[in-house]
Amino acid sequence: MNTDMTAAQDTGMDKSLPYFGLIMTQDTPADHPVFPLPEGYAFSSFRAEYILAWARLQTAVGQMENVPDAVRCFIRDFLLTDAFITPADRPSETDAAADIPGRQSENTMPYKSGIAVPDAERFTNAVLDGKDLSAYLAACPAYEKMRRRVLFLTAPDGTLAATGALWDGDTFGEMRPLLHWIAADPQHQGKGLGKALLSGLFDLYDREGLTGGIYLITQTWSPRAVRLYMRFGFAVYPGPRPKNWAFEEKLQDPAAGFDFEKNMRTVRRILGVF
Repeated sequence: MNTDMTAAQDTGMDKSLPYFGLIMTQDTPADHPVFPLPEGYAFSSFRAEYILAWARLQTAVGQMENVPDAVRCFIRDFLLTDAFITPADRPSETDAAADIPGRQSENTMPYKSGIAVPDAERFTNAVLDGKDLSAYLAACPAYEKMRRRVLFLTAPDGTLAATGALWDGDTFGEMRPLLHWIAADPQHQGKGLGKALLSGLFDLYDREGLTGGIYLITQTWSPRAVRLYMRFGFAVYPGPRPKNWAFEEKLQDPAAGFDFEKNMRTVRRILGVF
């Protein structure tokens, strides 16, 4: 846990609510409000030390259990991701037992054959130990994409105040623009950082020349965040269960069954969204 952000701070979560994961979609990204950055705050170019700052922030707001796991998450999601086997490359059910070159373990996605990447655990330890990360970063297949697509919003003193990414997700069975790992330091609440960050992410969508709608995955424990997303045109996804939706099923008793559309109706009732 980042010693500068204590658990007593208001992270915006309401754990008195029933927990459900939910998908929100925005089908017209060109139609969104625009909010300026607060005075003294700025979007800053990536620096190696931001990996650890990002991990501390995600842990402080309760999105990760601990800083080491958050560092691993940053490396997996934003730096090594382009080395992973894509949905189209994954084996069919009949080939599921076949050996895939480069498979790391049952708990990680397999790497594409012939792709050389830095060892994720050594990379994680180098981040935690404050070592020079230049060689690791240079070997990461998604490094340049991360530099463009992950926003680091810094406070007047240069510390990381908020972050978010415009990434790609395959929840619907095909790659779509995804708002990913959005977080703001509770110490900077009330200054409009969330609105400015989302404005920056929508501007990034335009700069990247992306098309189609955007989606994000959040939870009922974050009603304030849900209301903010709604201000930017997001709505609770109304359709059938997406092909690769597994976020919530992992948390439920398999014997109880799983009904995605019923759960989304429950989400709407919990959040007062109809």
